[in-house]
Amino acid sequence: MDIIQSAKRVRALEKTRDVVFVDCRFQLNDPLRGYRLYQAEHIPGAVYMDLDKEMSGKAGSNTGRHPMPDLTQLKQTLEEKGIKKDSTIIAYDEPKSPFAARFYWLMKAAGHQDVCILNGGLSAWKQEDFPVTSEVVNRPVSTYHVTLQEELIADQSYVQEAMENKDITLLDARSFERFAGFEEPIDKKAGHIPTAESFEWLKVFNEDGYWKKDVELKELFEPYLNAKEIIVYCGSGVTAAPPAVALREAGFRNVSLYVGSFSDWISNEANKINTLKKQP
Repeated sequence: MDIIQSAKRVRALEKTRDVVFVDCRFQLNDPLRGYRLYQAEHIPGAVYMDLDKEMSGKAGSNTGRHPMPDLTQLKQTLEEKGIKKDSTIIAYDEPKSPFAARFYWLMKAAGHQDVCILNGGLSAWKQEDFPVTSEVVNRPVSTYHVTLQEELIADQSYVQEAMENKDITLLDARSFERFAGFEEPIDKKAGHIPTAESFEWLKVFNEDGYWKKDVELKELFEPYLNAKEIIVYCGSGVTAAPPAVALREAGFRNVSLYVGSFSDWISNEANKINTLKKQP
C-alpha cells in the first residue's frame, strides 16, 4: 500500500479491513491545541496521539527536544488505544502533515506493516463531506509487540560516523536560515551538522499543503540517487519526518530519521557545528 493515501481511498479502505484512524494534530508553541481540536471534531473512531506525551520520550539535557519514546511505554500506549499489529493505521493531522509523518515513521520503526498518511489531513476529509464527530470512542485494549527496526532510526553516534562516510548523505530539513546559522529561534546554538546539505521540509508539499505526486518527488530527490544511505534531521525530529517519508514514497529504501536531530547534536559540546557566511 502506498504511504500517502487520498481521503476517497481511505474511505474505501474502511469497508475492507480493520482501520484505525490516528489524529496527530499538534502545535509546538501550544501543546494542548491538538487535543482541543480533536475534542471538537475528528474522524469517527479516531484515537489521539500526543507528540510530547506519546510520540516522544522524556526530554533531558542530552536527548534533544523530542527523543525516541521508551519502547515499553510505546507498547503500552498502542495497547491502550486498541491498536493491533494487523490494524491498518491511517495517520492524519492538518495539511503538510509533520506530526502524522512523525507517527508514521515511529510505527514503521516499531515494525508495523500497514500504516499510511491521509493526504491533506482532516481538511481533505471534510472537503469530501465525509463525517466528523466530537464523540470519543475507547477501543478495546489490545496486545501489541514492538519489533524495533533499528535501520530506520539514527542516533548521535551513528551520525558522527556517517559524517566520515561519503556514501551517506545527511539532509537538514530546517529552513535555510537556520541551516546557515543566520537565525535560530529555538536552540541555544545556530548552524548545522558538518557535511549536511540543506533540504527544507516544505519542498515535499504543494501550495495547498498536499504531498507532491510520486513523479514530482522522484524529480525532487534526483540529486541523491547515488547516495547509498540518507539520514534526515531537523530541530527535534518532527519536520524531518516528511522528507524521510517522501524519500520512501519516491522509492528510496535506505533512509533513516535522526530522531534527536540538531537539538540532540548540540547537547554534546564535543560535536562540531558549521555555519555559512552571509553574502554582503
